Amino acid sequence: MHPLSSKLCRTVTLSLGLVLGVSAAPAAFAEGVFTDYSVMTGVGSTGVELSIGRPFENTPWVGRASIGRLSGEEKTTEGSINYNAKLKINTSLLGADYHFFGGSFKGSLGLVLFGGDIGLEALATRGDTITIGNRRVLVADGDFVRASFKFPTAAPYIGIGWSNLNSKELGLAYAVDLGVTVVSVDSTLDLSQNLQNQAGADQVAAERQKLQQSADDIKIYPVIRAALGYRF
Repeated sequence: MHPLSSKLCRTVTLSLGLVLGVSAAPAAFAEGVFTDYSVMTGVGSTGVELSIGRPFENTPWVGRASIGRLSGEEKTTEGSINYNAKLKINTSLLGADYHFFGGSFKGSLGLVLFGGDIGLEALATRGDTITIGNRRVLVADGDFVRASFKFPTAAPYIGIGWSNLNSKELGLAYAVDLGVTVVSVDSTLDLSQNLQNQAGADQVAAERQKLQQSADDIKIYPVIRAALGYRF
């Protein structure tokens, strides 16, 4: 394993332990190794979120975990085809925040788990012509063109932000995050047999390549979010 990947895994493991309150030393836990925790809801580029955070006593570290769902629908063009795109992405972020000098400014490392995809359905009906690769084909009843973009199962996260989750005072909790995940996106393309026959295997392959080139242009997934809640 690459040294950076190994370090990230160790950090995420520590973070998850903090968030869940799991300790290999129950006696130390009972003595207050883990302090207060915060529960928050928020919105951002990962959709509507629910998150929990917990500081590790006498250190500048705070463990955090969140789940979110982002959904939407819009028209788009990929390759040579106009699509209706439906976005349904689930995210889980496990991470650790380091608060500099005991203040609200922090740096974050973590791991984002992705679920769902961006589904694409061609906007074409009987009698329309569309381009597959470089060849025009005629759409008949029962024909379809479906595609998707799928994010990786897991991707590293790095970011900065501000929060008061490291505070020992009960009450209002907040967190603002600005970060990125580095992703590698895969694409799929499925056509009805009639359209495949009209276009030919070489043009279908060319259309798939165009779609994957669009997927390859997605290098990062931005994480911009804000959350409010209560620290118990």
